[in-house]
Amino acid sequence: MRRRLGWLGLAGLIVMAGGAYAAVATNAGSSALIRLWLAWQVDATRVELAGTQGTLQDGMTLQGLAIEGPGPLPSGSQIGVGNLAATGLLGGGKPVQFAMRDLSLHVPGVVREFTASEASGSPGSRVSLAGVRLRGVRGLPQEADIEIQRLDLEWPLSLDSVRVVQNARIRLPGAEPVVVSATIEDGRLDGWVYSKTVSVRQVLDFIGTGDKLPGVTGLVRDVDVRLAGTLREPVVMGRLHIERLAHRPVAVTEAPVTLRLAVDTTKTPPGLRGIVELTGGGALVRQTALRLRNSRLEFAGEPTRPVMDVEGTARIADTTITVRLRGTPEKPDLRLSSVPPKPQGVLLVMLGTGKEWRGVTTALTEGRVTPELASEFIDYFLFGGLGGRVAQRLGIDAVALKHDEGVRGVEVETSVTRKLKATYGVEQTQAETSLQPPTTTHRLGAEYRLDGTSSVSLEGEKDVRPTPVTTDPAANESKASPLDEVFLKYKKQF
Repeated sequence: MRRRLGWLGLAGLIVMAGGAYAAVATNAGSSALIRLWLAWQVDATRVELAGTQGTLQDGMTLQGLAIEGPGPLPSGSQIGVGNLAATGLLGGGKPVQFAMRDLSLHVPGVVREFTASEASGSPGSRVSLAGVRLRGVRGLPQEADIEIQRLDLEWPLSLDSVRVVQNARIRLPGAEPVVVSATIEDGRLDGWVYSKTVSVRQVLDFIGTGDKLPGVTGLVRDVDVRLAGTLREPVVMGRLHIERLAHRPVAVTEAPVTLRLAVDTTKTPPGLRGIVELTGGGALVRQTALRLRNSRLEFAGEPTRPVMDVEGTARIADTTITVRLRGTPEKPDLRLSSVPPKPQGVLLVMLGTGKEWRGVTTALTEGRVTPELASEFIDYFLFGGLGGRVAQRLGIDAVALKHDEGVRGVEVETSVTRKLKATYGVEQTQAETSLQPPTTTHRLGAEYRLDGTSSVSLEGEKDVRPTPVTTDPAANESKASPLDEVFLKYKKQF
């Protein structure tokens, strides 16, 4: 009896051993075990496996693997692998190694499309992907298209586990690609960024600060900067060229820039520390154009509150104005000077409007607003300078209105050549009594500028004073008075 039981036990062990051998050392058994493991371990709503090669014992290859609705990922997620080869599945002192081809991932609300032509590595260690492409990534513009030649990560996979980003290209609609290449060792970032042209609006939307800076637009070219720091707090150093950068009424154009900025991406909006230097270029504020000299902005954390040191010059009519702006937007220190010298208040109004206001000097020095100044303000603020634009189209450089008590008039000025200007004005003066007719004075003149501070002018005046009304029709005709005058003037500015 004992001998029979012994033989049965031996037979059972042989059967079990044979079954185990069939399960791990044959393709049929290994394929069945893999399918059972996927259905049980992955907790998916659908698992498809087109075919297998090899065994669990010696190494196995899965073909056409498709998984839908994995438990750890949101509903509707999909994972696809064209070919997955793995070794060391049974341990034996060897780590698990895998190599995949044609990897794809779709996670609703996280990434619309993630693909990689190749992936290899070991769970718990480093994973290397090649031919990576991402579209529809959460937090980025849905049109953003990112391609990465090589991407290395360490386990567990996350943004902080990125170790190598080689030849990444970020493409936004209608823009040149932004090329990024970087490595991370011991948490330190070392890389560079290059782009031929970059849309400022698209970059702000890409990094998630577009809603914080809704009025900023522009185009930047020749971006060549180095990356340092960490992924969470990168440091950007290098050069770029602002073709145009606008925020509401201010626009900077054709400005070479050098920068060194530390960006704190853990804050919203990102914090900034460092210096931005402009070595020339121009600025346009409403209708005023400035030529920038060497200027700089220094950031201490808040991106909207830089410490400014900006200098530039503006040419308005015959006045050259030098502008020096220091301080913060909340506490600016504005210094103005000009050639020829003019009061600071006059220069401030000229800069704010881009034109020479003939009535502003009286208003600022005497503390009253003349009708002349009021008419120019109405044209600028209510009509947006439309009157000035119409005059420009008609070849008129300046219009001066006069509307004092008893005197009304208008004078226009136009440039004949760069140095020669012509003026014509008409003025009507009311008589002291209603029984006397008003006097109309016509003025015609020309001014020739000799140099930057001196000029010579010729002016002529003619008064037309109607005769009192009588019963004689011939006597009612207007007659020119003999008060015609001609002036020759020499002007010198000191």
